[in-house]
Amino acid sequence: TTQLAAYSYLGAGAFVIANSPQPNVQYTLIGTAGGNDPVTGDIYRGLDLFGRIKDSYWYNTGTATDADRIQYGYDRASNRTYRQNTVAESLTAEFDELYQYDGIQRLKDMLRGTLNSTQTGLTSESFAQCWGLDATGNWQGFQEDDTGAGTWSLVQSRAERQFVWGERYIDDLVIRDRDTTGSGGGGSGTLNERLYALQDANWNVTSVIDSTGTMQERYNYAAYGTPAFLTPTFGSSSSFDWETLYAGYRFDAATGLSVVRHRVYSAVLGVWGQRDPIGYEAGDLNLFRYVFSIPIHQTDPSGQDCPKCDLPDWLFGQQANNDPCFLACCAVHDECFSVHRCTYASWGWNAGGAVAGGYLGGAGGAAGGSRLCGLFSKCARCNNDVMECFAECAFGNHMAGNPLPCLRKKEAVYYDWPTTRRLSEPARSRQGVLYVAAALEDSQNEIATIQGLFVMATFLLLFHNNRSVQRLRTGRRFAIIRPADAREFCRPPR
Repeated sequence: TTQLAAYSYLGAGAFVIANSPQPNVQYTLIGTAGGNDPVTGDIYRGLDLFGRIKDSYWYNTGTATDADRIQYGYDRASNRTYRQNTVAESLTAEFDELYQYDGIQRLKDMLRGTLNSTQTGLTSESFAQCWGLDATGNWQGFQEDDTGAGTWSLVQSRAERQFVWGERYIDDLVIRDRDTTGSGGGGSGTLNERLYALQDANWNVTSVIDSTGTMQERYNYAAYGTPAFLTPTFGSSSSFDWETLYAGYRFDAATGLSVVRHRVYSAVLGVWGQRDPIGYEAGDLNLFRYVFSIPIHQTDPSGQDCPKCDLPDWLFGQQANNDPCFLACCAVHDECFSVHRCTYASWGWNAGGAVAGGYLGGAGGAAGGSRLCGLFSKCARCNNDVMECFAECAFGNHMAGNPLPCLRKKEAVYYDWPTTRRLSEPARSRQGVLYVAAALEDSQNEIATIQGLFVMATFLLLFHNNRSVQRLRTGRRFAIIRPADAREFCRPPR
């Protein structure tokens, strides 16, 4: 049996020697000179006083020569100031590097050549790069000298495009500014074109207008997002090199792929280019499938989302989709779906039971039928639990600028279902499936009003996949909640 590698440690996890017997090569932070390092006073010649690697040493034990050896220096902020290739120097090759940083410790210059004896400059130069950075680290300018002659071979301005994003959605593009005087960073650096993006309900950019409101270009999409570029009058044309398209994803025209954070999406094939990075936690056994094959009204801006629990915009407002309390509810729901191997269609368990119960026993039967299915279907219980969790977030008024002020505890009146018994607080109903939070303008005919609303709300729930809260316009504002049992997964912070 051939031993491929053997290791020696400093403490429990710091490698100081990696020995490969077959090629007679050893990586060592102890070195070959023997004795202690003259600066640190210990045997680890490859480490400085602060434990930083200063001598990365590969030694050929068969020929007693250096296979590869890189030495480093640091400033007081632990930035590497130089990289010295001793093997290259012995062969008169210029592969040492000198680094310079700006006032907030960001790399601004890299010079390559041969270091002087104090490692503070170069005696000869063969290559150089220089960066100009803005306040957030974006490259505003880039220069490169390919030969070290002191003349820049490449000069780029990186102010070709800038984007402003809105608050409605993670990829809610508001405007794009562009330098039209050049491409690939070769323009003047002046952003002389501004376009505003208009989106549809699935966050597809459907058109762009200029600062005067004049339509400039339109976009249309196949079901899975393949874009078509159109003129303002819907002819075929593309004049603006627009890249933010289907679902707000960034589209690469050369490859036909969209870059969506953790993954790359192919609209032509309708699949992701990589496996889901969260594995089967999304509840889908197909790790390449896009949004459970429901691309018309689902998006996945992270590349690792599960659409089963996403809140519709009309429910609590778009900000709820980014609210920590609601996201925590969805995370528990997704885990529940994963454990029980539920699919998107599992939302139908609750609706199916409610339809059957409603046919047999009206509103009360619908409520009971939904709960009955919840007892026999673990997936339906997942749904019941997450809707109760949503209700907890809403009643806690956790969201800033809650679009449902009637749900604040000081304004709401609560009723149990099916008894229509008035509750003193938004406690969970153990006797029924539905309860109501109603901000009534007066108390006249209160019970009759509530009974009528229960009937209407029960049937509304059937047509909205049993999502947590519905709003009706009857002159009085209220919310219909579908709770589960006493289990509690998520409560808003107090």
